[in-house]
Amino acid sequence: ITLLWPANTVKIQGSGSDPDGTIASYLWSKVAGPEATMTDANTPAVTLTGLSLGSYVLRLTVTDDKGGKHSDDVTVVVKDPVAPVANAGPDLLLLLPTNTVVIQGTATDSDGTIVSYKWTQRSGPVSSMTGITSPTLNVSALISGTYKFRLTVTDDSGLSDYDDTLVRVTQPPQVDAGLDQTVFLPQSQVTFNGSASDADGTITKYRWNKYSGPGVVLVNATTPNLTVTGLKEGTHIFMLRVTDNSYATATDYVTLTVKKELVSTDFQTSGNSEIAENTLSVAETPLAPVRNSQAILNKLTSLDLEDCLVTIFNDTGDRIFSGNWSSETYRDIFTDDGLYLYQIIKKDKRINAGKIYIRR
Repeated sequence: ITLLWPANTVKIQGSGSDPDGTIASYLWSKVAGPEATMTDANTPAVTLTGLSLGSYVLRLTVTDDKGGKHSDDVTVVVKDPVAPVANAGPDLLLLLPTNTVVIQGTATDSDGTIVSYKWTQRSGPVSSMTGITSPTLNVSALISGTYKFRLTVTDDSGLSDYDDTLVRVTQPPQVDAGLDQTVFLPQSQVTFNGSASDADGTITKYRWNKYSGPGVVLVNATTPNLTVTGLKEGTHIFMLRVTDNSYATATDYVTLTVKKELVSTDFQTSGNSEIAENTLSVAETPLAPVRNSQAILNKLTSLDLEDCLVTIFNDTGDRIFSGNWSSETYRDIFTDDGLYLYQIIKKDKRINAGKIYIRR
């Protein structure tokens, strides 16, 4: 028998039997243990009072009607109760717009049973809780912030224990890997300008990785702006992953298409005409001369070149520029009199070509 202090009284029910007669007497005695008071020691059931912490050995001796005897011992242990152990579960991270969470608590009691569970919110914004008297807590209506929830358990000895868990609710970061790009060999490198923001914190980490495509070299892969060198023909996909100060992450992808070098063919068509990809054709007869570069810029701008790739050739078919639209760049390109050919790759993948004749 085990008693948990401060319990200090116990009644022990003994018995005796005799196959060829009857039990004539019962006698209880203390064989070992601290002081205690015994009552009804001459009956099958003895009562012990005034027990203290420790171990007692009690002996019951029975005598039959022929004087035969037999004894049996029982041990009574009085000990301090052991408190239960509460476990509110691991800390959790929740990314909005998800605003509900289930917290699974547990508890153990080495010398008894758990008789009650109770959840309380200790800190954080207002929330809605259900299941507060069970091991499983359901929380809803969460907003950005850090919440602390406490699970308190009580055992059958009246002892209690508690444990806390944190729920961090955060806005996920936003990430943009930049615009898809198309370039032509022999161009050997390109830069992607990524960006990220975090509504309720800060961006702590940038990481670029190649997701698919031929082998290239990534430069500045832990910054917002990635430079890719060693370009090879094909389709490359790059992934930008960012992490915020709450360890939440977000990912975006960008595509780089690397094509064979553009070629100029026989002059066959005139004006701004949609043509086959990777070719450039214009009429042999020059256009009326344009006398200043600003007029050229106005003409090209009218073609809606935002986010388009523009390539410029001189009249011998040599490519003198290939890149995204920049008015400052074009002012530096048209430096000599003569015929210039241009090719424009639009966002919808169409290719337009035209010509401008310059006389200063």
